[in-house]
Amino acid sequence: MIAVIQEHFIPIAVKAHLVKQPPPGPEGPFYEELRRTQPAPQGMAVMNSSGNVLAWSLMFNGDSSILKFLEHARKRFKKGATAKDSPKSERFQRFPDHQLPDLPASSKLDVQPDLEQGDYSSPGGYQPQAGVLSGRLVGRAVDEEGNLIDTGVRSQETYAEDRVEISKPAREALINTAKSKDPSQPFLIPKRFARELVDSAYLGMLDVNPLGGRNIGGTVVEEDLQLWGRRIAASNGSGSIEFWGHTLCEGKAAQLGRNTDGRDWKNRVELNWIGRIVIQNNELASLVAVGDGEETLHWNHGASNSPPEGEAPRTAAANLPAGHPIQFSGPVRFGVSVP
Repeated sequence: MIAVIQEHFIPIAVKAHLVKQPPPGPEGPFYEELRRTQPAPQGMAVMNSSGNVLAWSLMFNGDSSILKFLEHARKRFKKGATAKDSPKSERFQRFPDHQLPDLPASSKLDVQPDLEQGDYSSPGGYQPQAGVLSGRLVGRAVDEEGNLIDTGVRSQETYAEDRVEISKPAREALINTAKSKDPSQPFLIPKRFARELVDSAYLGMLDVNPLGGRNIGGTVVEEDLQLWGRRIAASNGSGSIEFWGHTLCEGKAAQLGRNTDGRDWKNRVELNWIGRIVIQNNELASLVAVGDGEETLHWNHGASNSPPEGEAPRTAAANLPAGHPIQFSGPVRFGVSVP
């Protein structure tokens, strides 16, 4: 399958929130088309060179059906390579057996979109919100000796990579608190800053964020963020802050509220942190931090690979939205770097 994709397709992974809220600029119509045609906020779509969706599928009958879907999309491309061909969007709940109604081609797509128009010089790049300082988080499951667990596959229960976003109010709260203390005097890191720092520090998919609460159809069971800092003296609003401490975040599925759909999960992450923040001209210039600890993660959407009577057993491709069940408990390590 990888060889087929490399030879005939250009693979692109997109963030669900960008499909839900398309960004401005030349990329916007492409996301709009994905939103207009999607069977659900996930799955696999094949688009032509103008951005028309030729085929969507949320799930597949089995592994072999994925290759059949790709071949089907290639045939669709031959008949509708650009918007001038007005190709309909074929949509499948499960390819090829469960087809949804087709949708007509969009009238908003250009045959040859101009990706260099306006002030958007980096199509496909990350566009942070105004005032947000963005960084990177990487997480790993480790063994008892602290060595990375390498299964040969980047699975959700052993690997995490996400973006950390520190808002301007959070940075101002930290800097103002540090400036009010004498050098070397320990102080409690403001909760808003601590929360934004550790919000992505967990293994698993977005739906098991222990601090996600109602936004992900869950509830926060416990939140204890005790990070301490110590300012290292400098002049002209510059210097650095050493910080350390302990965080405990636990969340679970909510039975009532929005975004609840039968998922069953619980995630508890307990970490000990050390790090350093560099301040220049009264602004956060850089941050590095490492958190070591333990995580216990349970996930099961209730999906079963057991087929109806008389059908062959289904593979994981048959239940992609549900994900595979996860039962993980063990040491973890997270690293954060900003910018």
